[in-house]
Amino acid sequence: MAEVPAQHEPAQDAALQKTDAGKPVERQKIFERFMAVQAQDLEVRQQEIEVRREELELRKQESAQGFEFAQESLKVQASDLKEVRAQERRESWQVVAILISILFVVAGVIIYALNLNKDQFVLELARVILTALGGGGVGYVIGHRKATKTSDDSDSE
Repeated sequence: MAEVPAQHEPAQDAALQKTDAGKPVERQKIFERFMAVQAQDLEVRQQEIEVRREELELRKQESAQGFEFAQESLKVQASDLKEVRAQERRESWQVVAILISILFVVAGVIIYALNLNKDQFVLELARVILTALGGGGVGYVIGHRKATKTSDDSDSE
């Protein structure tokens, strides 16, 4: 069953529209309040929009600054890597220069000993050098394998 909406009587409408001495009707007051609330709501929304604009502007600035910082950071890293490579190259050449110097000193000692007919001394020196090189080589290989194994373990983690 459909309900029939209640009908307002014209007398009730007239009573709501006018009060004593022609004062504004209650509907008028409600409408004015509604309009005031709407105006306040509109102001608040405009303020919120302005705050959002400022927020977006700040985000743009932060993003731009972050991008600039990233670029500067990459430039610094690139220059650091160049310096590290140059330092490693210098260290490699220093090691090579020291080894060549040692080789010349040992060769000079051997040649001097041979000139003095000290063959036994040359044989003993060769034995010591070969033993040191053999032990050093084995130690180097073992150390290299351990370092490789350690770096592989840390890379897999």
